[in-house]
Amino acid sequence: LRTAGDIAGQEADCYRTEGNEFAVIITNPQIQPQEWETSVKNEMKKEPESRYRVRLRFGYSYLRKTDGVLNSVSDWKQQADRMQHSNKEETAEADYDL
Repeated sequence: LRTAGDIAGQEADCYRTEGNEFAVIITNPQIQPQEWETSVKNEMKKEPESRYRVRLRFGYSYLRKTDGVLNSVSDWKQQADRMQHSNKEETAEADYDL
């Protein structure tokens, strides 16, 4: 599943990777990942309440390593997955009832 659109002011493609996990690819980011995460969380807080719970967990990766070498798609996913799993304990505030 692929969706294109504007997310937090950034042009992005969203892919369902498995189950309830999604990858968002921002090809020309204009803000830092932490700013993007904050923006998404703020948008979620604006949503009206409903009976569904949405739990957000964030992890991100870059196209290139700090030395300029390209990462593989597998490297991207692995880096983002590691960050997402390490952030699970810190993100209790990222649960939203929708």
